[in-house]
Amino acid sequence: MKRFIYTILLCILAICSTYAQTQLVFTPTWTAQAQFAGFYVADAMGFYKDEGLNVIIKHPSVSRSGINRLKSGESQYVSLHLLSAIEMIENGDELVNVMQYFQQSALMIISHEPMYGLRSLDRKRVGCFRIGLSNLPIAVARSQKVNIEWIPFLSHTNLYVSGAIDATLAMSYNEYYQLIMAGQRLKKEQLLYMRDIGCNIPEDGLYVTKQYYQQHRAEVDKFVRASKRGWEYAL
Repeated sequence: MKRFIYTILLCILAICSTYAQTQLVFTPTWTAQAQFAGFYVADAMGFYKDEGLNVIIKHPSVSRSGINRLKSGESQYVSLHLLSAIEMIENGDELVNVMQYFQQSALMIISHEPMYGLRSLDRKRVGCFRIGLSNLPIAVARSQKVNIEWIPFLSHTNLYVSGAIDATLAMSYNEYYQLIMAGQRLKKEQLLYMRDIGCNIPEDGLYVTKQYYQQHRAEVDKFVRASKRGWEYAL
């Protein structure tokens, strides 16, 4: 009888140990929004639990970004824009893209006046994100010798609504709708999508450190599989 109880206790300890090891933290790029819908769905529908994973979603803050959490080991998985990840890798960070869940560019420019290509913004003030999302339009403008004064903002549309800038970078699933809800009556001529000017570069992907990828391939596969289910369900 004692041996039986002892065996049960060992099994419980083993299960608890496995559970603790598979507790994972995912940090999106920014605050909660439809941009990360697939991960929220995977969590709410129990897809991660189906894979034996205990996943916690922790959002970043202004002072504590997702990449800071990844480097410190506080988060095992983070969402990053492809161009931001490429820049980080070039600077020496060892990252692995384990799932590219945005296949197209949602980046756009919204102007108060009609636009006829990027050159319409020559000598204009254009709001831009402080993070890597702005790298592409800045590079394209420079290559085309379009002189734009880039005005960085954190995450809001006040600069545009107040008229402090002539145009602003925006995401078609986020700031575009914020502007509409703020009362802006935007016409087609005021919208310029980066994908329509030859810059349809994939954006958000799921990243882990190279070390974590090498040591936890099975868990990575499970997390990706469950996350993919979440995105497919959301769609």
